[in-house]
Amino acid sequence: MLCHYINLEVLLEGAILIQRVMRFCQSFMDELYRYLGPDQDFPAEDVGVGPREMGFLFGQYRRLSGHFQGNFTGPKIFWSGSSFRTEATGYGLVFFARVVLADMNKELKGLRCAISGSGKIAMHVLEKLLSCEAIPVTVSGMQI
Repeated sequence: MLCHYINLEVLLEGAILIQRVMRFCQSFMDELYRYLGPDQDFPAEDVGVGPREMGFLFGQYRRLSGHFQGNFTGPKIFWSGSSFRTEATGYGLVFFARVVLADMNKELKGLRCAISGSGKIAMHVLEKLLSCEAIPVTVSGMQI
């Protein structure tokens, strides 16, 4: 019986935490939604913000605006996200670096590169750097 009580307590603590996260996201969107739209900025996932939080943000945005015009990036296509988001972000970083280097009459080929992070985007940066014949020397990560 004690096991069931402890499991129930853990579940209730988890539910309370999720409710707090949801209320935080909704409060954040209460202030942010005025600045979002089809021709304006849009929220995206980042460290510690995943599909659950994006869902809370999206739901509150839709509730406040009464419609959905705009863009929320993330893995869910029905939020107007892109299934290629991680590739686009990682590849885009390398593309940007190539443009900057070209302006200095340099190229990525043979350059030693350090990648901060070890998630999906970092892996796509690594993949693109290798295709450009750069030399990645490290990929770092952090425990959350």
